[in-house]
Amino acid sequence: MRFFKICIMSLVVFSCAQNKNRAEASKFCMNAIFKKDSVLGELRNHEPETSSLSEAINNYVKNLDSLDFQQCPKTFEKAFQEHAQAWSDMTSVTDNYPDLRGELHDLFDKLEKSEDAVAFKKHLENIWATWRDIEAVKED
Repeated sequence: MRFFKICIMSLVVFSCAQNKNRAEASKFCMNAIFKKDSVLGELRNHEPETSSLSEAINNYVKNLDSLDFQQCPKTFEKAFQEHAQAWSDMTSVTDNYPDLRGELHDLFDKLEKSEDAVAFKKHLENIWATWRDIEAVKED
């Protein structure tokens, strides 16, 4: 009986250690994704200075899709996929302005006053909403 109790306790300790390791790996993965997204976002923000806004967004989305989420929680990965889709959806507006050049936020200020302002604002709100979802998942 004593041997059985020792085996059970060992399994409990081992299981707790595995859960702790998984949690640490998840946290590390999410932090790594945030750091990579920060770099990719900076590139995205300046790319429209020399190429189209849609091209910058498409490159950003493609780069997000290539990130390694293997150790991240599935809910975090799904939230990032939805965020990437929200960015991709924005190109339905930015495709109308292929010659617009400048820093992304400056261009967004112009689009906010354009004839596509209603659609632009809808897509922008979705980008921010999906970003809030990512941050909420990270906090869980």
